[in-house]
Amino acid sequence: MRSPDLSAILIYPNTRDLALASLGFLKVREMLAERLGIVDHACWPGVHGEAALSPRRHLLVGDRTRSEAGRFHIVAFSVSYENDFVHLPELLLQAGLPALASARQDLFPLVVGGGFAMSVNPLPVADFLDAVVVGEAEPVLDRLLEEIDRARARDLPKGDLLKRLGSIEGLYVPSLGEREVKRVWSPVDSIAADPPEQARSHFGEMHLVEVGRCVYLIGSAEGGVDLIAEVTEKETLDTIRLKAAEEEGKPRRSFHAILSDLIKPSRQGPQPGDGAGFLRRQRDRLKKL
Repeated sequence: MRSPDLSAILIYPNTRDLALASLGFLKVREMLAERLGIVDHACWPGVHGEAALSPRRHLLVGDRTRSEAGRFHIVAFSVSYENDFVHLPELLLQAGLPALASARQDLFPLVVGGGFAMSVNPLPVADFLDAVVVGEAEPVLDRLLEEIDRARARDLPKGDLLKRLGSIEGLYVPSLGEREVKRVWSPVDSIAADPPEQARSHFGEMHLVEVGRCVYLIGSAEGGVDLIAEVTEKETLDTIRLKAAEEEGKPRRSFHAILSDLIKPSRQGPQPGDGAGFLRRQRDRLKKL
């Protein structure tokens, strides 16, 4: 399902390096890019960083289009950690929007929350959001975008749109009051696209660099190089060094091919009864790479 007339900005309420390590953030960004006409992203700048602001109005802008966040039809948050809840009202204000959903009467932008922390308990930030995806985005996204595009085309009142969103399984609409919302999940195999393909959207090349006993993941593009993360988890370090020893003397392969071998699940898939544990281990390892 494509909605070429809709636009969205996906905001990660923590620093850029954590955003790039978030499998959920990367997956949702990819899914939006496949479905919408314009998709951008932004991150919280950090304690010592500076937000990317528009030159005239000094409002938060997207990393790619440099358009003000408040001009998109959808402002979506991917929240992995409860500690990042405090950044949501700050980022909304930086986008030039009222922090409280009750103060945003216009149909757009529609502010939607999702991510692991939201699925556990969205109530601490419910007053800031128009809708919350409870669970994973895959089972909900097409219906959500369909309803938003329908409201745009018919210029429906925001209240009418929110009522329709409230009927979608896996969506919590705070303005409709407290009600039971069923978490929705996707099959394990559909949760993530190939991470190397995701990495290419940011960096032309990625490299593992060992300095002394430290291993760093470095991304390079036309504009220079950027430190993505330091690899610190012992099991991952041992696996990388073992793979490097195996590759010595063989024809050089791209980093993406080597990384795919490191994180690709077994073709046999998880063993019966271990689906949740398998998924949790895969996610944890991806976040630490």
